[in-house]
Order: sequence, then C-alpha cells, then structure tokens
Amino acid sequence: MSDGSYSVGFLRAVNVGGRTVTKEQLCSILEHPRLGTVSTFLASGNVLFQGPAGAPAEIETLVEAALEAGLGYRVETFVRSLAEVAAMAAKPVFESGEGVAVHVGFLRAAPTAGALKVLKGLATPEDQLEARGREIWWRRQGRISDSPLSTAAFGRALGQPGTLRTLRTLQRLGDRYSS
Repeated sequence: MSDGSYSVGFLRAVNVGGRTVTKEQLCSILEHPRLGTVSTFLASGNVLFQGPAGAPAEIETLVEAALEAGLGYRVETFVRSLAEVAAMAAKPVFESGEGVAVHVGFLRAAPTAGALKVLKGLATPEDQLEARGREIWWRRQGRISDSPLSTAAFGRALGQPGTLRTLRTLQRLGDRYSS
C-alpha cells in the first residue's frame, strides 16, 4: 500500500468517562465519501483514511462533526498523513529503550513562543520535552504513571488540546501501512 493515499486521525479520549465505542461503530459513523475507506488501528483512537479528499484541517473538521453527531459528544481529532507518521517513526527526536518511554503529542498548530517557554518549564530530570512543528515529543525515564506530566498538563501549558501516542504505535503504523 502506498502511504501517499492514507491519512491517520488520532482521536482524543474517544473511550472515556464510561463511554465505549467499538471499532465497528467508529467506522460506521465515519462512512463519508470525502473520507474514503475507513479502518482503525490497534484501538479505536487511531483511525486510517484511505484516499480522503481535503487538507488535514478539513478532514479534522469533518471527522469531529461526524463523531459528535454519531456519539453525542465532541471528540477532538488530529490528522497527519501516513508519510508524516512514518517519518516521525523512522527518525524520532528521542529513542526509547530499557526503562524509557517515548510519546508524541499531536496538536492542531505549532505552539507559540510563550507556550514553548511554559512547556520547557514542565521538564524534569526524568521528563525531557521537545517541540517539533505540531508535535511535542516526550521522553520519560521510568514509568509514565509516575510522572507529574499528562495530556491535561500539556494542554494547559500549550493553550490548546492534544493527544498522545507512543513511539511504538507510530512505528507499528509505519511498518504496517508504508510498504
């Protein structure tokens, strides 16, 4: 499959607060000619669109409207081309390893200079942070659950919502769909 015809939608908190959405429900809700063929990857928070029509911002808007209509609540969506995801996976800002977790935070827009300053202030000896365009890279030495950082902390610091995925998830997406 060629990566040029795929986009990946990273959904924020689709299954939270006692709500459960199956992969089948999600694909059914997102049936739309402009989104192309829809499938999920690993969990319902990662959606692949083969052949979508439109820029990432247009796809985000379309997906969010469909999900709100179908689920009755807002699900923020962050779209990247599969080529972008594969490039992140192939050349990560941080390497993972024994006792080290790497996450990538997806945003709608690159953080402002002021937001970046606040973000840098969140770093700890165990938590390294690096912004690259519309992504925030987070390297955690030790367990993620032991960190004072979270998606909510990043959102407050950056003044915009986002969603996190592990580097391993991005690598698996790239491995599976980029060949």
